Amino acid sequence: MDVDDSDKYRYSESDDNDYDDTDTLMADLLTYGLPGHTDPNAITILLQDDVPGSQVLRDGKWIAVHPIPNTFIINIGDQIQAISNDKYKSVLHRAVVNCDKERFSIPTFCCPSKEAVIGPASQLVDDEHPSLYKDFTYTEYFGTKNLEWKVL
Repeated sequence: MDVDDSDKYRYSESDDNDYDDTDTLMADLLTYGLPGHTDPNAITILLQDDVPGSQVLRDGKWIAVHPIPNTFIINIGDQIQAISNDKYKSVLHRAVVNCDKERFSIPTFCCPSKEAVIGPASQLVDDEHPSLYKDFTYTEYFGTKNLEWKVL
């Protein structure tokens, strides 16, 4: 799949969509796919059919993740990025719609408990590798869905 093949794949880069109701949001998602995002959980396991649609951002370009029969896609989420003190990065990805064929996928999200305290593993923090994150609970993080917990 060529990610620039606009005849087959549609995606909206616009951030200024104004959603008045859930029906409008769902209609847009069904038309354009899911915009670029990282997963707020620990790990995402994705089972997909043979229709391309998943893409990852690499070196500033969206790259197609071609389906391989009988396999799973494993995405590292934001929580693993924090626990690993940035040794592993959460994957910026999106889904695009194939205009010729329906795509089917089943994501499974592995999440910490709501009150789990997340922060870099102590084994990964020392004088040469200081903590890059403040401790936070999954509830706190999910409420903000950003890495404001990162120490700058």
